[in-house]
Amino acid sequence: MLPDVSTRFLSRIRAEYAQLAQASLLRRHPTIDQRTGVSYRLNGHQVTGFCSNDYLGYAAEAAPPIAEAVPLGAGAARLISGNSRELRELERDLAHLAGAPDALYFTSGYQANIGCLPAVLQTGDLAYSDHLNHASLIDGLRLSAATIERLPHLHAPPRTPSPASQTGLTWWVLESTYSMDGDSPRPEDLQRHHHDGADTYLDEAHSLGRYARGRGWAAHHTLQPTLTIGTLGKACGAVGAFAAGREEVIDHLRRRARTAIYTTAPSPTLIRLLRRHLPRVAGPDGDRRRAKLRANIQQLSHELGITTDSPLFPLLIGANHTALEISAELLQRGFHVQPIRPPTVPPGTARLRLTVTAAHSHQQIASLAKTVRELLAQRALPLRSAAGHHA
Repeated sequence: MLPDVSTRFLSRIRAEYAQLAQASLLRRHPTIDQRTGVSYRLNGHQVTGFCSNDYLGYAAEAAPPIAEAVPLGAGAARLISGNSRELRELERDLAHLAGAPDALYFTSGYQANIGCLPAVLQTGDLAYSDHLNHASLIDGLRLSAATIERLPHLHAPPRTPSPASQTGLTWWVLESTYSMDGDSPRPEDLQRHHHDGADTYLDEAHSLGRYARGRGWAAHHTLQPTLTIGTLGKACGAVGAFAAGREEVIDHLRRRARTAIYTTAPSPTLIRLLRRHLPRVAGPDGDRRRAKLRANIQQLSHELGITTDSPLFPLLIGANHTALEISAELLQRGFHVQPIRPPTVPPGTARLRLTVTAAHSHQQIASLAKTVRELLAQRALPLRSAAGHHA
């Protein structure tokens, strides 16, 4: 029996579907089967994936075994009866990973940003937001009471911050590595911003785990943002996210971040798995993988002629339909590379975003680079990075 849906609603979504199809902007969830490392089956093809965020190669590995019985669920929100000693221990582990005094766990990076930004930004505050900030940062800012000013990509706020009121604060909301361009801000700009007495909200989603001891870009550059957001679903290969900062700031989030308050606490099973996994990320095993990741980045950088120290290689294509065509041909040749199209990126800047991980072999990288060069040459397209193209 089908749910009752109004004819007008069906007409609306069908019209939207037709418009997206006409513009080559339809999106579908690719279904992955039989995954082993970076290899899996997709739409009947055995492929090597070059589009995940599993930078250290942990995500496809088996979870560490749990011999003892652990409850499946928490049964309640943390302010009721869902909090536990082990969850607080996990948050201390996460704080240590970020190089901060305290941390608060969230179910995802999106939940962290739409919960934390409205909790720390208040009426009268001025928030400078990078033009290419992630959707979760944009949505979190929209939910806040602050005045928002968008900055050109990687531009620093004005030297003399001007909050919206005499009692307001000035914030800079940005990412340490941008997922669609693979670039990063200048550390000295953040240092200057703090020196001017302003605050910084830094999302480390694509940086955490890639630097020594499993830390992120800020710790690598000895920076201490007001609030750091880290995610566990990328280089750490797991799931979840956290906010890290001073104890007073994190305690404020426990009282005010709605996405951490009005939700069931995380599964005790997941908490136990994360506590056993994080030492691998921060320890010698993680160090070996970080070294391999750096070597693989250098190889693909050399093969493509693109200078970068990021595992993200965005290749500018331009037209949506062309990006789809090249992605489909790559799949036929055994490579999974997702085309990135608007609204994720600006109109006219559709791209192929290649991501290299520690799990890729030298031969896999060389073969991908050769195939990409061939497919671009067939269409008389230059091989160029999308970084800096923000049409």
